[in-house]
Amino acid sequence: MFEEFIQGQPTVFTSNSLQNTQLIAQLIVDENSGNHSVSITSPSPLMCGSNICSIDLTFHDNDINLELSVNVNSSSIVEVKGLLSQMSYSTLNYRVNKFLYILPNSGDRNFVHNNLSWVSTLNCTFNMYKDSVEVLLPQTVCLNDSQYLELNNHVDEQIKILGTMLTFCRSTTVEWESRYSFYEDNKVAFEYIKSRSNEKFSNQINPLRRDEASWKEFILHCMTSNLTMKKLLDLGVYQAIGNLRMTPIIDEWSLIRLVAALEGLVLPQETVIPEAHWKRLRRDFVRQVEISLSLNTRQEIIDCIITNINNSDRTINQQSLKNRIKHSMEVLHLASYYEREEKSINKIINSRNRVVHTGWDRDLDEPIWDMIVAMRNANYLLVMSKLNYRGVFWFCFDEQKQTVENYV
Repeated sequence: MFEEFIQGQPTVFTSNSLQNTQLIAQLIVDENSGNHSVSITSPSPLMCGSNICSIDLTFHDNDINLELSVNVNSSSIVEVKGLLSQMSYSTLNYRVNKFLYILPNSGDRNFVHNNLSWVSTLNCTFNMYKDSVEVLLPQTVCLNDSQYLELNNHVDEQIKILGTMLTFCRSTTVEWESRYSFYEDNKVAFEYIKSRSNEKFSNQINPLRRDEASWKEFILHCMTSNLTMKKLLDLGVYQAIGNLRMTPIIDEWSLIRLVAALEGLVLPQETVIPEAHWKRLRRDFVRQVEISLSLNTRQEIIDCIITNINNSDRTINQQSLKNRIKHSMEVLHLASYYEREEKSINKIINSRNRVVHTGWDRDLDEPIWDMIVAMRNANYLLVMSKLNYRGVFWFCFDEQKQTVENYV
């Protein structure tokens, strides 16, 4: 039945979203865009109000479960049409020994074929080719077993890490769209989530370009380095890669995202004044402010000033972003790069601050694209350093190969 539905044959579903409980749904696949649309009809007139934006459909029998969610684009008294946003299929209490993930837009069919394999810490074998990843489990597991939960979570995390690194390579979102579960080559479960992976940008902005050997070396390094999502978050790498995604429109807000990426990557520093000492100073200062203002200032104004003082720790007693960047570059042994780019980086930070606080930078006299390139390059170098990657990569629009060691 599942195979018949995904091949486009009309199927009867149950809906809790509409008054008509029995609906006929037909899946339509656009091969050019990769979108999956659904047409929903009913033997009787459809009662679909303008407030219905999504419809959930289910099909259950003794052996299988099939569920799908449709985002409504148009409706009439006889038909509802929309985009498929999610779909899941499974047999009951199935066994699994293999997963297959589909990651659209994860490579380039003319240049990078993603032909690589590795083994994870839990002995799962990953075989990637083009936009698919086959995962062979070390043993067969049942859906309701604790081992299934452990392996499933582990594999999902590894695929998320892989998608993050491919996003970095391509400067656009890469995430899995379909996942198949197999037992002895029989399909026992399927999941689909509409992917956002639909944009492509100039090869010249990407850190690994379309150099398949370098791309492969980078991906294998990341996937065999015992990385976890927690570590990527703690390092600021995951957030930075998200902010390094390009957008079709280039403006000051593009610059804000890149400075945010850099700010998340730099290391924290000690406060200007030790924390315990600062709290004593703040208490004394607040007391003096209260005494000074008590005779001729309304209490609500005094309270507002005191609140502002108590909430200003980050502004007063934290190192500035410029100092944190300098400190991080020194700790990561990238001081020579910072010395070369210090003026440019600080000028960009000043511009970012003016845009954030006033909505624009009236003194902006440098082409925004030059500033974006400078920010991307600083982020590329820090990401590579945080990932302990010592292979080659490229700065934006630079034909010379780079390595982290060039700046150590």
